[in-house]
Amino acid sequence: MSKRRSGSAFTKAATSAILDGTLAAPEPTLRLGDIAITTSLPSEPNEGPGTLAAAFDALLAGADTGSYLAVLAYLPDDLEIVGPLSEAVAALAAERKMACVLEMGPRYLHSTGQLHKAGPPTGRFIVLTTRDDAVVSVPGKPYTLGGLIRAQAEGDFVTLAGRGLPVVRVDLPQPAHGPVRLVAETLRGSGIG
Repeated sequence: MSKRRSGSAFTKAATSAILDGTLAAPEPTLRLGDIAITTSLPSEPNEGPGTLAAAFDALLAGADTGSYLAVLAYLPDDLEIVGPLSEAVAALAAERKMACVLEMGPRYLHSTGQLHKAGPPTGRFIVLTTRDDAVVSVPGKPYTLGGLIRAQAEGDFVTLAGRGLPVVRVDLPQPAHGPVRLVAETLRGSGIG
């Protein structure tokens, strides 16, 4: 058996480091009102993208039929909220003729999440998070369930970016239909051309 660490082991280590304060998620490269966008793009200009559409266009630049896009959504699994995002991912796949998937976090981390980090470097990623106010304590831990889930998303971003994979994080104010629809419409527009 190989002693090589799996992608999930790196994400778990990054998550633990974020939770204990020894690692911080990268600062946003762009703020659009109450939406924060953080990018790690290999061909990114120093100033970064100026709009959400520009961030998505830069993420998809150079993608071909051998590439894939994974939208890693740390959102409630509620069709009213994620429905527009699911439709946008399907439309983008048809328009760009590339594999595109919508995965719900954090549950994807121990399945396809391992492939994203340890498989062929053909993925492009959008990590979608929210600043949810729900507070549920984790017994015996100094953080909440929301804090743990946020740290898992940030740990995954750090791990993907650390492997040189193109990734855009969009941090929304809350897990609601309006902000998610804005992301979906912007993503759908990135397929044109």
